[in-house]
Amino acid sequence: MLTGKAIIALVAALFAGIGAIGNALWGPRAQARKRLDAGKTTTIVDREIVTLTGIVRALGELLEAPLSGKQCVLYAAFGRVIETKGATLTSRAQTTLLASVTEVKLVPFELETPDGIVRIDEEAVEIEIPPDPLIPRKIERERQFLLAHGQTGELVRGSSFEELALVPGTKIRVQGMAIVELDPAPGGERGYREDARRIRLVPHENHPLTIGRPRR
Repeated sequence: MLTGKAIIALVAALFAGIGAIGNALWGPRAQARKRLDAGKTTTIVDREIVTLTGIVRALGELLEAPLSGKQCVLYAAFGRVIETKGATLTSRAQTTLLASVTEVKLVPFELETPDGIVRIDEEAVEIEIPPDPLIPRKIERERQFLLAHGQTGELVRGSSFEELALVPGTKIRVQGMAIVELDPAPGGERGYREDARRIRLVPHENHPLTIGRPRR
């Protein structure tokens, strides 16, 4: 028979699962996936929308993901503040979703592709990669995450958290408008191609910069 604490943990996991399923089917992540899958242009052409696959390379100082502590170039952290009342051995718990908290941050990084090195330095991105559940949970980090976003830390154990942390060495797809410029220092430490191109991916007015999983 489940204890009160076990019921609270089960409810928190259920809320997380429902939220993830809904987002995968209808939310922004689903729309990002549709854009990535519809992208046909994989050759870098200036001022064109391209979809490139490559390996993440760090450019400078990394971020520390707030919930897991991972060193990364991008993180997206999510928290759902859940209040649970009436969880006993004989009665069903009553749960209320009080708030949803999201934090996304990115530092400039490079994408190593077959066509050369591409720089990503735009903070406004849409992410198709699903977040991961946090196992094991780091309760104190979760508490600080809630407090940083104006929420109470008292409900941390019954709340649910997920996080995506994009670490160097990860293979991803990125879709955006290619900007091809002359490299001011060809052949230098940055290691750009011999044709002296410097390539960036940026959002287009009608097309957000999108980061997702590579094709299988």
